[in-house]
This record gives sequence, structure tokens and C-alpha cells, in this order.
Amino acid sequence: MAFSNMTPRTSILSDTTTEDFTRSTSPSSMRKSSSPLGEVVEQYARSGDHYHEDGSIILIAGRVKFKVYSGMLARRSEIFSDLFAMPQPTDTGRRDSISRGSSSSQMMLDGVPAITLDDDPNELTHLLDLVLPIASPYKPFESPSFDSLSATLKLSTKYCFDDLREWAMSHILHRFPHTLEEVAAHPNLSVYKDPVIAAELINLAHHTDLPQLLPMAFYALASFDWDDDMILYQTTMGHLSVQDQAKLGVGRLKMQKEVLTRAATMPENGLTTRECEGSTSQGHECLISTPSVIWGNMIERFQSLIRDPIREYGVRMATKGHYYSLCAECDAAVVSGSESARKELFESLPSLFQLS
Repeated sequence: MAFSNMTPRTSILSDTTTEDFTRSTSPSSMRKSSSPLGEVVEQYARSGDHYHEDGSIILIAGRVKFKVYSGMLARRSEIFSDLFAMPQPTDTGRRDSISRGSSSSQMMLDGVPAITLDDDPNELTHLLDLVLPIASPYKPFESPSFDSLSATLKLSTKYCFDDLREWAMSHILHRFPHTLEEVAAHPNLSVYKDPVIAAELINLAHHTDLPQLLPMAFYALASFDWDDDMILYQTTMGHLSVQDQAKLGVGRLKMQKEVLTRAATMPENGLTTRECEGSTSQGHECLISTPSVIWGNMIERFQSLIRDPIREYGVRMATKGHYYSLCAECDAAVVSGSESARKELFESLPSLFQLS
């Protein structure tokens, strides 16, 4: 495999066998209705993009059937290659009906073998758009949506499409800042401002073995202002497991405590005093211990520090040289202190949210 953080292919094959993928393909496990002639008719909708009349196999996901080309899938995925290598029945059955071959439990549908997958049909569509770009040609210069990247990363990991996993993973890691250097380059962290996407990113990181995405995704949810939209809060929490909801709640409290403890040592926050005999560039007295003068709206700045400290530290660092009520030494101290506090907080995120 091309990635050191991926589960070895042998373990995937041993944990997920072809029987796991096909155990639900028996006609008795599917909803059916009877035609006037008494034959059993299946109730699946055709995929709008990936139902090809000359396809050689049908993949069923949810209530949707995809008629695709087994050879194209098998050449790129060892998992699909193993699935398609199963003995095929000689009885081709009737079109639009489900039948069972005499020598295998393999299901037949629309005249070709059919396999039921426990995947979301929308996610399977995203994967097939890249593997079989016939009806929906993929244009690499277009910016893929998060849903497309998420689906591709999950299913390419599951089915061992190594090149697609690398493509999706590189886009995800590039799109979502997750190192201190990347966070510093994007201080407003706007890409995390949709809390539902942040929650989905947590699930994606769990399922595809990308733990480096977790700290900032948890931080994004912990720093989100939920006061104006409790419906959004409930919707977002519905995307998280009970364990992750607990980690989020406890981690937010721990983070606020750590930020308050650090803030108490920084005189620009008004929680401690610092004697300074320096003068501003205009020759006035340095007011390092008078935050109402430094910030203008002291309450707003302090609330921002408690709720979204990484962003607030970035704002304070960006004001270097523009603290007109401070001397040059205290101006530099505010900037360096904010930079140090941001670094310490970022490095503590895994422990605050119990990710390590």
C-alpha cells in the first residue's frame, strides 16, 4: 500500500470477507412484490449515472442498483477482484427478476450477477464517478465538494483503490488546516465554520485513519457560537457518536480553563498588573495594565479569547506595531505572548479532547 497509516490490505481481506459483502443477497432478505404472473420482481431504482445496459455486473446499495463493468473495477481494486472471482451460476434468470443459480448463492438481476454492498448509494455514486467516468466525466481541475471527497476517501479505503485514496486524502488534508503552520496561515479558519462539516470530518478521520484531522475539527466545534441556533447544535450533535459528544463537552471546559489560566498571566487582559515606565511612540505613558484603552471594547475581546482563543491570539499577533497605547517593548510582549499561548494551546488539543 502507498500509505503508512493505512490498514494493511491483508487485514482488510481477513476482516471483511466476500461472504460479508454478499450474505444479504438472498432474495429472502429483500423486499419484493409479486407480478400478475406470480414471478418475484425486485424493487430497486436504477442509478441515474451508472446503469449501463452493456454492464457485466450489478452493485446494489440501499434501494439503488448500479449496472457497471466488473473488469474496470477489478483491475483497480483487489477487494472487487475477489468479489467478482466468486463462482457464477449458469442460470441467468429472467430480466427484472431476482433468481438463484443452481450451483451458487450468487444473486442474478437484470440478466447479470448482482452483489449487495452495505454502502450509501450517494457515496457509491461519487466513487463510481471517478472509477467509471463515462456518464459523469471527472474534471481534475474542478474543486471537488466535501461530500465527494468524503465518500471517495471512505470507499477507496474500504475497497483498496489506492490511487483514489491518495487523491482524496491529499485534497482533504490540503483543504482543512491541521498543523500549527497551516493554522497560522489561515487564522480565521473559515473552512471549519460549518459545524456539520466539522462533525463529518471527525467521523471521516475515524473511519479512514487520519487522526491528524481530529484536533482542529474538535476545536472548531468547541469554539462555535451555538447561542443563536440550538437547532443547528442538535443537528450537528446528531452526526457525532455519544463518545465524541462527551469528549467535545469535556474538552471545551478544559480548554476554557487552560485559556483563563494563561490569560491571568497576561497584563493586557486586565487580570494582572505590570509596571512599565516606557513611553509610546507619541511620548505618552504606556498603558499595558489598562485593557479598556488597549482594546477599546475589552469585554468583546475577552469573550473572543475564551470562546475562540486560536483565532483571537492570531488577531492579537496581527496587530504588532499598532498598539498605540503601548511602548515598543510591551507591544512586542503582547505579540510574543499570544504566539506562545497559541502554540501551547494547539499542542494541548489532543489531550484536552482525549484524542491521544
